[in-house]
Amino acid sequence: MTRRFVIAVDGLDESENDRLRGYLESRGQWWNWISNFWLFVTDDPTVAAEDLRDYVGSINNLARSIILEFDEDVTWAGKGPHRNEKDMFRWLHTAWSKESVSG
Repeated sequence: MTRRFVIAVDGLDESENDRLRGYLESRGQWWNWISNFWLFVTDDPTVAAEDLRDYVGSINNLARSIILEFDEDVTWAGKGPHRNEKDMFRWLHTAWSKESVSG
């Protein structure tokens, strides 16, 4: 079962963001076109919001964060580049949407 998380983190420096990116990449797929804001999908049943929160805290215990899990596909809309390799939304269409993940 694919699980979807929204992760918002404030207070990480560039190397700490790199650590978070590596952690997410090792467990699923991520999207981070907006600073301090991540979308994350995983099929790993052991990953929970609390685990993500705790990992962020292990990187920087002063960082503020909120992690939300969405059990079902969510409606979204956005504004940003959406042409060729600069397509801000391609990942959302291919990895985040319920149909593309399960299909």
